Amino acid sequence: IEQIGSPMELYNSPANEFVAGFIGSPKMNFIDGAKLGETAKTIGVRPEHLTVDAKSGAWKGTVVHAEHLGADTNLYL
Repeated sequence: IEQIGSPMELYNSPANEFVAGFIGSPKMNFIDGAKLGETAKTIGVRPEHLTVDAKSGAWKGTVVHAEHLGADTNLYL
């Protein structure tokens, strides 16, 4: 057992990377903080917290697959 709590507690405040990656669908994405010039070892980003915008930003990527799920579409970069 890694963490005890309600599903929303585990989702919003995971105790560690394992819990963060286990809870949620699609799973949380993990990025090496050093690659972004951050002091954090690992940065976790939930796909539903990201939006696609035509404005230029700090992160660039190429869409390699689009998964249409009714009201939602998952983009894989």
